Amino acid sequence: MSAHKNKRAVIFDLGGVVFSPPQEAIAEYERELGLPRGAIAIGFVSGAPDNAFCRLERGELTLSQFFPEFERELKLLRGDSHPLQFSTKELFGRIYSKGRLVPEIIQALKCVREEGLKTCALTNNWIDDAFESAPEKTNQLYSSYFDVVLESCKLGIRKPNPEIYRIACKRLEVEPHEAVFLDDLGQNLKPARAMGITTILVRDPGAAVRELEQVLGFSCHCEEHLHYDDGAREQHPKSTL
Repeated sequence: MSAHKNKRAVIFDLGGVVFSPPQEAIAEYERELGLPRGAIAIGFVSGAPDNAFCRLERGELTLSQFFPEFERELKLLRGDSHPLQFSTKELFGRIYSKGRLVPEIIQALKCVREEGLKTCALTNNWIDDAFESAPEKTNQLYSSYFDVVLESCKLGIRKPNPEIYRIACKRLEVEPHEAVFLDDLGQNLKPARAMGITTILVRDPGAAVRELEQVLGFSCHCEEHLHYDDGAREQHPKSTL
């Protein structure tokens, strides 16, 4: 059996997979403003795919243009209960400052590349003209861990548009069945899976990495880089299962 089980590339979402979920910062801001859970988060999904956030992720708005548009939409949704002290820029500043790399996923990225598979960052993101250091940090991440980077704001389409997955496979020079895709949103995985891409829903990073190991047939803990197959799981250290 091939160590890679016929897989040649792994595609990673960023927020909620490579980085800690932005929902954590959103929920914290809601609590501080005395709002019920989801009171701010609803603004990101209500009115999709034509709301301000979707337009931001398609590159139709820059981040600074998005701030007042999002606040306008949220006020319409919440009416008189919308807090005057709410700031979209403050919210995104918190998302940036509280975001952290997920060590289990970073370790997996390193191992996947060491095994000779290609890696791709496939992210719904935005043109950041509001925070000076953010683009520089993102570029460092891209150059360190990914062979291909696909950003919705540059492509003009966003997940879950099926075309974005076709572009990913084309850029990686693989067939869909040769790719694995990790995302924290099921709605983003569904069209990829329909194309033949193997998908992994990320809720717990450790569990997701263990599932990735089963799909690929090798350890994604580089210091324990043992190959195994479905019938030989006992050879793999229990601490990584």
